[in-house]
Amino acid sequence: MSAKNVWGVYFSATKTTKTIVESIVNQLSENLGANIQYNNFTLPKARECTSMFTKDDIVVVGVPVYSGHIPQITYDFLSSLKGNGAMVVPVVVYGNRAYEWALDELESILTIAGFMVIGGGAFIGEHSYSNILAQQRPDSQDIGKAKLFAVELSGAIKKGGRITKHIECMKIDMLPSAPIVPKTKDYCTNCGVCSKNCPSGAISTINANEIIGNCIKCCACVKNCPIQAKYIDNPNFLEIKERLENNFMSRKEPEYKIYLS
Repeated sequence: MSAKNVWGVYFSATKTTKTIVESIVNQLSENLGANIQYNNFTLPKARECTSMFTKDDIVVVGVPVYSGHIPQITYDFLSSLKGNGAMVVPVVVYGNRAYEWALDELESILTIAGFMVIGGGAFIGEHSYSNILAQQRPDSQDIGKAKLFAVELSGAIKKGGRITKHIECMKIDMLPSAPIVPKTKDYCTNCGVCSKNCPSGAISTINANEIIGNCIKCCACVKNCPIQAKYIDNPNFLEIKERLENNFMSRKEPEYKIYLS
């Protein structure tokens, strides 16, 4: 097996998935002598077009984990990809609780889309709801694990081993989430950072106080605001946040597997 291009394809509202995908892609490119290309489909405009790949490509596809699943907002775009036999590495990034069904879901979607799954991994990033749960992760240890995954994977690719895992194509039921309305403090300067970084286009580009779409609770507006003017005070949200911070502070470590013998 060989590759001319290593792609990083990712949805990353708070940049944690982006960091892991880029670490894997850069190391694979270095080890395999392949070109690097990226498709960041976080924002709505980027999801209006699909992408087509070939057997000359290795594609690292990364998404965050929301409540144990891949984000519903990513499903249609991922399903539209044309794998055409390209090798793919599904990666999920979760907030130190659990990744549950997410990696299986991502592997299934990409298999149906025509990719050849050669490995997969689950990594940890700072939880979108919290600034203390998995604080400032992925850290240097996480990035080191991502690079090690890429080193081991590139070695298996060079050997040209056969795929050892059969991917079960599963039906994925996307459940609607409870609506949340992020709020804005009085000292907001209406700089537009929140609206420009909103993956669902839920915040008006003219008035940051105006919610014009469905919030997916990614908290990109909260974490990206340069003056901390965005916040969520929904009681259910705050209850979940508190429960997560009380029960899941013990450090989880990345997991990955290579499906090439």
